[in-house]
Amino acid sequence: MIEVENYLYDIAFLDKIFSELKWDVISLYQKAIDNDVRHLFEKQNFTSAFSKYFGTPLITGIHLKKK
Repeated sequence: MIEVENYLYDIAFLDKIFSELKWDVISLYQKAIDNDVRHLFEKQNFTSAFSKYFGTPLITGIHLKKK
């Protein structure tokens, strides 16, 4: 699962959307929510979400190409 603009989407769901839009995923970089990003949640006063989504993968970069 990933969070995009405060919404959590399953990566398979995003793959389906990319396919429908005829986009190929060239590269995908992901990192799990862990203590390295805790300060980002604390800065936004969102520690409850940090606890809830701890361990959930985030897409930190994606390269798409139109088919």
